[in-house]
Amino acid sequence: MSDDTATLRAALAAIIAARDACVEAGYRVDCAALRHAEGGALDALVTDAEKRIASAERRAQPIAFGDLVTVYDVNARGRAPDQLSVVRVGRTIVYLKHYSREDPYRLDNGHANDNYGRQWIDADDLARIKRDLVGKRAPKPAPVPQEIATVTKVKK
Repeated sequence: MSDDTATLRAALAAIIAARDACVEAGYRVDCAALRHAEGGALDALVTDAEKRIASAERRAQPIAFGDLVTVYDVNARGRAPDQLSVVRVGRTIVYLKHYSREDPYRLDNGHANDNYGRQWIDADDLARIKRDLVGKRAPKPAPVPQEIATVTKVKK
């Protein structure tokens, strides 16, 4: 019985140390994250922390014009999210290349600017766009080299 008590006291000390470390790091978990935990509350906390770390790592990556961003669609029904390239960014709108057209998305919430909002940019990608591309111009395309015939006059 005393071994069980000592083990429980050690587990409690580890949980308290983990809680203090989370508070110090600014990591806060709501009870909603634990409501449907399959492996238990601690497994849910580990899964949540792993998701947050992956999100922070993705947000830390730089982005440039032409890079792909993830766009979700309500009507996808089991299909993978679209990967669309960033064409240009205005003050309130970001344009993504979808086939041969440029689709506008709002910068404030990432939803398509079509009055429906069924498509939206991944939150991590939207944060990267706001950080790295707002206020910058897309580079102009390289000029197409044209063959120019040169005429030379020969003097005799």
